[in-house]
Amino acid sequence: VSAERVFELARHLTERDREIAMVLFEQQLLTTDQLTLLFFSSRRRAQDRLLFLYRHRVLDRFYPPAPFGYGKPQAHWLLDEAGAILVAARLGVERKKLGWQRRDDWGSHPQLAHRLETNRFITDLIAAALPDPTLGVTWWAGPARAARCLDVHQDLPTPRPDGAFELACAEGSIECFLEWDRATETKQRLRDKMRVYLQVHEVWEYSEWPPLNLLVVVPTAARLACLEAALVELRD
Repeated sequence: VSAERVFELARHLTERDREIAMVLFEQQLLTTDQLTLLFFSSRRRAQDRLLFLYRHRVLDRFYPPAPFGYGKPQAHWLLDEAGAILVAARLGVERKKLGWQRRDDWGSHPQLAHRLETNRFITDLIAAALPDPTLGVTWWAGPARAARCLDVHQDLPTPRPDGAFELACAEGSIECFLEWDRATETKQRLRDKMRVYLQVHEVWEYSEWPPLNLLVVVPTAARLACLEAALVELRD
């Protein structure tokens, strides 16, 4: 995929196409249903346009394995090389400095379930807020941009949240950094992660910035108890 070919392709792309490429650069992968929710008025329109972007290598796709009898899973979409060139141009950086590489192993990648669940949480939140005109997710940042927001001091390690978002409501807006916990890490690893967040929180409060909100989603009551015990111990 040459820059010249992408320049020619760009004449046939819409602002929505470019936004889709940006979102997939941030969030790594989204399903057809999720992209339909975010960008299209119908699934058929989404499928037609996504196929166009796939054929021109703006996007790539894969189909994760599904249990026997469940039918073909929906496509999972990610950025491809032409899309990366478009994103680099939009961000004003050289393609080689974008910090993105095409992956061919997402279908079997150990972080696939974690990434899918994290993204599903946000897109479900967006869908749940749609019927209420006083509610809405106004922005959604991926892991890399969320981490840059928490890089507050050169002597402190930077937390690596799974994302960040802002929820607007009638009383105002709430910015949240998201930690999606699947209980696959040890209790010590969970404790160490919370220590880093608390250190950033101290700098954040000292700087008198707006409140720092961390939303940790855990799968079980037992895991919640581990989290609470770790926070009590760290604060003591």
